[in-house]
Amino acid sequence: MRCRPPVSIRTSCAPEIADTADPQRIKDFDTIWLEDLVGPLELTYERHQRQCESPNHKGEWVEPVSVNYRGYDLYELPPNTQGVAALEMLKILEGFDLKAMGRNSPDALHVMVEAKRLAFEDLAQYF
Repeated sequence: MRCRPPVSIRTSCAPEIADTADPQRIKDFDTIWLEDLVGPLELTYERHQRQCESPNHKGEWVEPVSVNYRGYDLYELPPNTQGVAALEMLKILEGFDLKAMGRNSPDALHVMVEAKRLAFEDLAQYF
């Protein structure tokens, strides 16, 4: 197996939070944290809480999904959570002898990264 590093690294940003920091007022970390970040985060949390506590919201009880990975039964909540992707990753990795590849070896890391990529692609496409 020939291993190559990833072509690019994806980054994400939250401009709605970044734009709240006024460079003229920043004196120290506490100023940034207390005055510029906590307020917008609290507003976002309050909006989320109102939506979750809506009288129209109905929770549902679901049975966990599980897989057997090398003799261990592992459980996660069903779609559309990342737990399903984690189970799929383990099932993909079950077909490889990671121990023989060596801990943190390029081959082992390559296989794990590819398993993660495939599982998250499936999650994005089917759930």
